[in-house]
Amino acid sequence: MQVLPFICTADPGVSETFWMLEIGAPAILNTVLITHLTGRLSLENEAHLVLYRKAFDRLCAVALPESDSQALVHRIISEL
Repeated sequence: MQVLPFICTADPGVSETFWMLEIGAPAILNTVLITHLTGRLSLENEAHLVLYRKAFDRLCAVALPESDSQALVHRIISEL
C-alpha cells in the first residue's frame, strides 16, 4: 500500500479512479477497471493496459514509500 499525498501532481492525465487487476503468472486476467459518473468500465485491450500501467508506475514513483505510507495510516488511525 502506498499513499499519494493530496498535494501531489503526479499525473494530470489521470483524473479518474482506476484499479489494475493482474491475476496469475502468467496473467490469466489482466484488466483495468475505471469508475465514472454512471458506472464502471473494464479495459482489456493491450494498448490500454500499457498506458494505464505506465500511469500507475508514475503514481507509485511519487507516492510515499510503503513504510512511510503505513506509518501515516497508523498515525491517522491513532488520532481518531
